[in-house]
Amino acid sequence: MAYVTVPGSNSIWEYDNTATTSNTYSDSAAGANSVLNTNLIANSIDFNSTFSNQFRVTITANAGDSPFGTSNATLIKGNGSDTGTKVLFKFAFNTPSVGDTQTFSVFAKNSDAGTGGTFQLEIGNSAQRANVQFNPATGARTGFATSSEVSHTSSTITDFGNGWYRCTLTVTYESGWDKPNTNIGMQLNGTTANDAGVFVYGAQLEEVSSSTPYLETAGTAISGGVRTYDKPGTTKTKPLQTYIRTRKAGETIERGELSKTYYDGQI
Repeated sequence: MAYVTVPGSNSIWEYDNTATTSNTYSDSAAGANSVLNTNLIANSIDFNSTFSNQFRVTITANAGDSPFGTSNATLIKGNGSDTGTKVLFKFAFNTPSVGDTQTFSVFAKNSDAGTGGTFQLEIGNSAQRANVQFNPATGARTGFATSSEVSHTSSTITDFGNGWYRCTLTVTYESGWDKPNTNIGMQLNGTTANDAGVFVYGAQLEEVSSSTPYLETAGTAISGGVRTYDKPGTTKTKPLQTYIRTRKAGETIERGELSKTYYDGQI
């Protein structure tokens, strides 16, 4: 991927996805101003199949509007017969190593009837784990727990509008980590059997130190994003020309570009 001269032209440049070197500069798929991310969860919408280890919980797909206005949010609530926390996990998700960082994020919204407890995200295995609790009605983080093997690095809850919040948990695997794999999941900490629960949407796991924009997946982990760059040979006085390149989700090739300088001038 690089800029090359258009054959037969007077040094007109074009962006060639198959080129490996450019006329004046080297190019790469990841620049200093990249916003490229990967969602390791293969199906970010289908909570029933993605988080298949379930306890004392009922899962209803397409139960309400998502934070993006689609009608495929999932409702998780008590099963009506078992008391205790309601658990929704994926055991043995992947195999992290000491020093790795992971960020887990889920959109959550209190149901109309309201949950009787907090909404919790968790990463780890057995006692080697970290978790964080949120109040989905008020948008507050209410607490967190950490271990010496899986440390709670950070956690956030961000208002996404219309009652939705994006909840995140970032952990680091420390020197004592010795489990063969890690589990990721969530739970309702209300203990009544008929806890009304929360709506959830858009699960994402990334090997980064903070969450990036949500990437929907439907069967395989994907990556995508946007990158801006300044065209070679231009400066702030020539004038500077800034472009945006895009990468289609699930692909490594940058498919096109838009003149950000021109676009900004039309607003």
